[in-house]
Amino acid sequence: MQSTGNNGLKQVGVLTTAGQVAEKAPAKKMTHVAEAKMYAVRYGDEKGDAHTVMLVKAGNQWYMPPNAEQWSQQLRPVAKWLEEQLADAVKAETAAPKSDTVDVLGSGG
Repeated sequence: MQSTGNNGLKQVGVLTTAGQVAEKAPAKKMTHVAEAKMYAVRYGDEKGDAHTVMLVKAGNQWYMPPNAEQWSQQLRPVAKWLEEQLADAVKAETAAPKSDTVDVLGSGG
């Protein structure tokens, strides 16, 4: 925020929900990408009350939204038919190819 003569503060940039000025980035240009993994976590708080939440880890940082516990409580198992199709899709995506489709040695066959 920059000071002005009128009311003391002038907004510069975009305010986030936490009231901080958001960092600027080049227009229409991705500046970073990182894999993020989700973890189901159960822990006891300072009073010994149990909590179950879904947390996200990106790089070396852990993230938890303010409504993590409520959101996590709303998760339900998917239908059996969808579970089977998802399992097949994930298996196919992670399976090693049976043969190379590219001639990396350049033998020209």
